[in-house]
Amino acid sequence: MNSHKVSLLVAILINVNIMIGAAIYIGPPQIAATAGSYSFLGWILCAAVFLPVVLSINCLSHIYPGEAGLYLYARKTFGSSLGFFCGWLYFLGFVGAEALQTVVLIQALAKFSGYYQLIEYAWFFKAIFFLLIFLICQLSISRLGVIQSYITFAKLIPILFVLLTLFLSPFISSTQQGVELANIDTFSFTSIVQTIPFAIFGFWGFESSCNISGRIKGGNKQASRALLISFFLVTTIYALFHLQTLLVMGSGGLAQNKIEGFIVSLGWKNPIYIKMFLTILSVSIMVSYFNTILSEVTTYSFILQAMAKAKDLFMSKKIILSNKNLQPTVAIAINCSMAYFMAAFIPNEKELIAIANLGIVFSFVIV
Repeated sequence: MNSHKVSLLVAILINVNIMIGAAIYIGPPQIAATAGSYSFLGWILCAAVFLPVVLSINCLSHIYPGEAGLYLYARKTFGSSLGFFCGWLYFLGFVGAEALQTVVLIQALAKFSGYYQLIEYAWFFKAIFFLLIFLICQLSISRLGVIQSYITFAKLIPILFVLLTLFLSPFISSTQQGVELANIDTFSFTSIVQTIPFAIFGFWGFESSCNISGRIKGGNKQASRALLISFFLVTTIYALFHLQTLLVMGSGGLAQNKIEGFIVSLGWKNPIYIKMFLTILSVSIMVSYFNTILSEVTTYSFILQAMAKAKDLFMSKKIILSNKNLQPTVAIAINCSMAYFMAAFIPNEKELIAIANLGIVFSFVIV
């Protein structure tokens, strides 16, 4: 039975995978453009705003132990009708997130490879992609955990590189940094507050371990620990990563040149090193999208299965079915199918962001 459970470390990595997608690369330039030299504080402020919700979910996970997270808490507290509404919105929100990440992944892959047929025939490649995700998700959760652990360390390479420069080169000259003390912006709390809409997307999924608490060694207690450890770990990574990009590039350089300009601002002029960094960064972003989608399908399909076990869904007897690895096969198939149709027929990123944010936010409001 242990082959169907994951360790605390893997549970933490699953949470980290879902939270740290491409937001860590896309968010800092947008946030820097809004709040300037102190923009790294936006991540900390956003985490502080989230903290009461995190602690509340953590307490609820102890009061109502078991899989399915927010759906379980809402159903136990408010009854089946509101529980269903909360669970469905929650599930639908993350299906929207999966679709959004797939759309951006296909675009990034096309740009990286120069094979623009990926965009022209996106409906076909998206179908192949979700078929691949479905097949991978049939593996036991322990094996999935191992796969995701390796992918996580691979996608963290650019992040670790940036953080390493923070600790090894704290006194880079101002000409390399692209910022001088005299040019540091005046602190504005209002500007920091305005960064929250950009930073908030980077924290969705902090509660993922609670959705699979029955699949974590040590059960609900370890799921709770995974939630808290991963939340504070991710907040620290976001803030330090953003701080170092500001120290090296300056707020204007970060906003204008994005993360891709980091290596040049660091003072490296060798075109081979620059190309190598940009290649690793591009691959890391694509791996981040892939791994985040895989983690979301893996964990949020259990929500659908839990709703079926409670007979809150049509054809519940079919949806509860699992394979020999105890993976919710039918729920995974429904998850992948819905995400595919959203990605194929709602390719507008703003609309998918709205679906994801509305579904997730309203489910948290209910709880």
